Amino acid sequence: MRAMLALDVPEYVGSPVIMSDFPEALDCHAAMRRLWEYLDGELSERILEAVHAHLAICANCYRHYDFERQFLAALEAAQAEECAPPRLHEQVLEALCAEGFTP
Repeated sequence: MRAMLALDVPEYVGSPVIMSDFPEALDCHAAMRRLWEYLDGELSERILEAVHAHLAICANCYRHYDFERQFLAALEAAQAEECAPPRLHEQVLEALCAEGFTP
């Protein structure tokens, strides 16, 4: 399960953010390179804040963030608790073990 971060930005997009608070202010490319880690909550606090600040002022990057956030939410909602019957799961594991895979 992903640790998606909620970002209430629509009201903030375009509003002034004091970038001196983020000495490593990110450009669009740098913010988008860190988007998945941001959504997963895997960034250091400093970088997380820098990505957040960028998304708060950049409508274009915010649209990418919002699409990916909604995509992940839809994916999570669509996941069934059990994807395959237990016997199929066992057969796949047996076949993998026969090929040298060790779980």
